[in-house]
Amino acid sequence: MTKQAQNNLIVGQESSVDFKVTAAMVAQFAALTGDQSSLHTSAAYGRRSMYRTNVVHGMLPLAFLTVLKDIKIESHQAQIKSLFVRFIKPIFPNDLLQLISKVIKCEDKQAHLEFNVIGQNTKAQLTTGKCVIDFSESISGDDKKVSAGAASVVLEHLTEENQSYEDIKQTDVKQFPFQCDENHLLGLYNIIREGLNDKACPALKDWIKAVDARNILLSSLSSTMVGMCLPGKRATFMDLNLQFHDDIVFGQTYRFRSVVEFKSDSTQTLVEKVTIEGGDSSEAVASGQITVKVNDAPVQMPKITELKKANENIHLKDKVVLVTGASRGIGEVTAKLFSIYGAKVAVNYYRGQQDAQRVVEEIKANGGQAIAVGADVTDRAQVQQMVGRIVREYGTIDVLVNNAVSNFYTISFMDLTWSDFQKDLDVIVKGAFNCCQEVLPVMCRQKEGSIINLSTTAVDNPPVKQAKYVTAKSALEGLTRSLAVEFGSQNIKVNLITPSMVETDLTQHIPKIVKSGLIKDMPDKRFMKPEEVAQNIINLAA
Repeated sequence: MTKQAQNNLIVGQESSVDFKVTAAMVAQFAALTGDQSSLHTSAAYGRRSMYRTNVVHGMLPLAFLTVLKDIKIESHQAQIKSLFVRFIKPIFPNDLLQLISKVIKCEDKQAHLEFNVIGQNTKAQLTTGKCVIDFSESISGDDKKVSAGAASVVLEHLTEENQSYEDIKQTDVKQFPFQCDENHLLGLYNIIREGLNDKACPALKDWIKAVDARNILLSSLSSTMVGMCLPGKRATFMDLNLQFHDDIVFGQTYRFRSVVEFKSDSTQTLVEKVTIEGGDSSEAVASGQITVKVNDAPVQMPKITELKKANENIHLKDKVVLVTGASRGIGEVTAKLFSIYGAKVAVNYYRGQQDAQRVVEEIKANGGQAIAVGADVTDRAQVQQMVGRIVREYGTIDVLVNNAVSNFYTISFMDLTWSDFQKDLDVIVKGAFNCCQEVLPVMCRQKEGSIINLSTTAVDNPPVKQAKYVTAKSALEGLTRSLAVEFGSQNIKVNLITPSMVETDLTQHIPKIVKSGLIKDMPDKRFMKPEEVAQNIINLAA
């Protein structure tokens, strides 16, 4: 390295930048890269994913490599020439993040870095990687007007693929054309500026002078390939390894191309060879490899017509039933099954209004009675309003099913924050507490009622990395026993259902190898079906 360069960069030198990823940044990134994958942009799809919400594009935080203040050589412009990234844990909108880099090797006008993206609050490692940066004589950075956004780099509208692992064949090829210009770099700068406070954000002219961001932008197109093309909607991006052999030219058309080189049936992962081709060169501008997991499709709950065939009437006609968390999964099937037996059903939802309305419409189309009632069960005022509406509509509440849960996402105990822990306690325990306190006076007046709480066999046999879920369900069991003793003399039954693993969205994303281990310990060697749990709820309510 030159003497001047050695004065700027040394092995072991660290740099960091703090930033926040907002929903607006996700939308800008999706527009810029063409990655409109449902996991990132569709609230309905995110709610049915293993994360129960939308996830930030994995490549988005890497744009902040371009604003590392200490990784620079005076009067030189930095450009990434190779990039390896491993995505360890998901990042969610509004997360506070820190990107930390360390120089691990210095050569003449070149630096090798390792970097980590961590949560500012949890210190959990979310993304890790390495990159090689070249430094060349800096160009002058003219003042430019920062637009509200830039058109997509991708030149054609991409329709999100929805391929299963079985649909994809080795040697399958996907590609899309793209073209880059200065406006796209301005779009990338807008995203970075959104995530930084005003003090931390460099002026546009200084950013352009210090960094050639073309290759970071091109690297982001790997997200587009994975999320929109190969495999598309069901993708989980695992890692990227990309080397740049030449610079792209503004205004010229290139192709981002990916070929499936390897499939792993045991993990349902793909290894794809990627190349960036086109322009005036016959050689690839960049080449590398992507690893991606192909997830299973969301579990579809059975239709009422299917449930009718499997069940007989057990005299619940005209009973009024409130099922919390009934817009999907076990709650959805339970609501449908109650309606088959002639009950009037209140379908509670929190964020899934469309799904709840779909359940209600299906019940009505099959001759049943139902209403959708929105309420966050952790909010006492909302629960009070919900119960009041049901009583006004149907006159009473005969059965309460406390089914609402937060998520079943695995997280090690040392990575938990109390807010993570509190969220499960709030939804599972506080939610049941609020609903019981509002419904019990109604049941006491009529001297009859039934409350059914849903626990899990995981309380007695905890899975790994489920401390928050198991603790909350354990508390719910204690609440159930206490209420059963206190209100049994008033002809109010309080019971607990403790199913094993059930085929719903909550368990859909458990790796197959883990599922196989769990199934080995089950008497009938399979996960339960939601309708089996629902039938047991019906039996307790009758």
